[in-house]
Amino acid sequence: MRMKFHSKTKVAFFMALMLIEFSTVGLAYANKSSVRIEAPTEAQAGETIIIAFYVTHSGNNLFHHTNWVVVRING
Repeated sequence: MRMKFHSKTKVAFFMALMLIEFSTVGLAYANKSSVRIEAPTEAQAGETIIIAFYVTHSGNNLFHHTNWVVVRING
C-alpha cells in the first residue's frame, strides 16, 4: 500500500530534513589569506618600480573573502 502525502506534509518533511542537515554540519575552518609579493630586489633612489601583490584565500565566496590588504612601505 502506497501512502499519499499532501503538499503541506511534503513541505514540512523537507523543512525538517533541511533543519537536520544544517544542524549536523560541523564547523567550517577557513585558512588565512596568503600574499605573494613580486618586486625587484634592488632599486635606485627615485626610480619607479612595479610591485605586484597576489592575494589568495581558499575560502573565498560571497560571505567569506579577503576584503582588504594593508601595504606599509619604509615602516
